[in-house]
Amino acid sequence: MGLSPDLSVSMGHPLPDQNRVFGTKWFAMQNQELRMQEMLDWAEEANTPLFICETWVWDLINRRPRMIRNIQRETLNLLDKHTVGWISLGYLPLVGLIREDRKMIHLMDEWIRPYPQVVGGTLQSLNYEFDKRQFNLSMQLDESGDTEIFIPAGHTYPEGFQVEANKLTMMVDQNGQVVSQTGAGILSWNKDAQKLIISPVNRQVDLIIEAMDPGPVPQSHTRLDYSDDDFPPQDDVVRPVFTLAEGENSLRERILSSGDWTEDQVNCVIENWKSRLEPIEWEIVARAGLMQVDMRIRYTIAIFDCLEQ
Repeated sequence: MGLSPDLSVSMGHPLPDQNRVFGTKWFAMQNQELRMQEMLDWAEEANTPLFICETWVWDLINRRPRMIRNIQRETLNLLDKHTVGWISLGYLPLVGLIREDRKMIHLMDEWIRPYPQVVGGTLQSLNYEFDKRQFNLSMQLDESGDTEIFIPAGHTYPEGFQVEANKLTMMVDQNGQVVSQTGAGILSWNKDAQKLIISPVNRQVDLIIEAMDPGPVPQSHTRLDYSDDDFPPQDDVVRPVFTLAEGENSLRERILSSGDWTEDQVNCVIENWKSRLEPIEWEIVARAGLMQVDMRIRYTIAIFDCLEQ
């Protein structure tokens, strides 16, 4: 990731290296606000902007679609609130957004929403209201260049949308055509690129994008379920194979079988490690045998803590 000097200054980070960011993964299932603040603190200590190099929302164990939807919305809201850049997994069983057959999973439709791609000035705040499909964006523009806002018209706004930027307005119909507009020359719509473009101006701009029809993304566009197709045969190994108690006992037996630990030490490691993970993370470790990088780090910390006792 490269950052311009102007961007680093506007973010309040005098970077020693303009090409450096603090990158981390985020398994965003519980205590999102606490985890987000932790990551922001780590980035501040590193004196760099925060960038989430991998984030995902899934519930392999219980498969609760409504809970997943709410957590995903909260996750995206926090990323917007703190203007944090992020990447999610594309083609990967269970945690990816798209299967190999190109079918969408994990509420892909709500990841796709309006977003500023280029700001000719300073981005101040952004917010997307999922139930209304309303996007709010505040910027202090400074004539440094065009401002480009991605609007997935056919996907998020199949019946059209309207834009209000200060006193300027634009209405785009279901065919992606501008049907009414004030302030031509300042606001323009690129149908092919799906971009709203604001010409260089020197002023505060408060922009609102609203759907022409009410409600969230039409349900025909949104999958709230897990299909058996999301669990291809080659990935049977990642399915839950234990109850929680069986999984904990299996972990104890595997650690004990190395011959390097006493039973008391193993119990110490298990309990210490468990206390450092969210409940859903511990379920994934114990029941499915999966460990992400941050889970392994906490396992290592637990080992050191128990060795010192």
